[in-house]
Amino acid sequence: MPVFIHHACLIAEKRVIELKYAGGLVAFRKDFHMEDDESYHQEDRLMVAIAAMDPEDFDLLQLKDKGLQFNPELGMSDDFTIVSRYGESPWTLPWLHKNTTFAWHADTDHLAVAQAQRIDGMFMSEIKAMFEAGKNPYDTIW
Repeated sequence: MPVFIHHACLIAEKRVIELKYAGGLVAFRKDFHMEDDESYHQEDRLMVAIAAMDPEDFDLLQLKDKGLQFNPELGMSDDFTIVSRYGESPWTLPWLHKNTTFAWHADTDHLAVAQAQRIDGMFMSEIKAMFEAGKNPYDTIW
């Protein structure tokens, strides 16, 4: 299911977090305060997305210490990636697709991807109207 791309998002597959991150998804959610009401972090059936203001805000060595693979010399990982709303990703992973608004797993339902593509193509006046109607077009698309 597509997740909204904030200024920067660290995105990982849930199965990788469960297998490699010390304490699995439960610990990951706790470490990144994913349950907080004020959190902009998201998750869907296949992946987690941690929001930040800048790609440099992520402590990649902390993720490595918790069990995820990260090569500081190459500046990349096979376990997660960083997607920036206003720039290129420092590295890509074959399972992650995106447009300028949303990112989604390659195995995401095609109807959810079509919705992400539709919202990505909307005018700001249409987005504003949705917000005024009480609908958040930037929520995770299920």
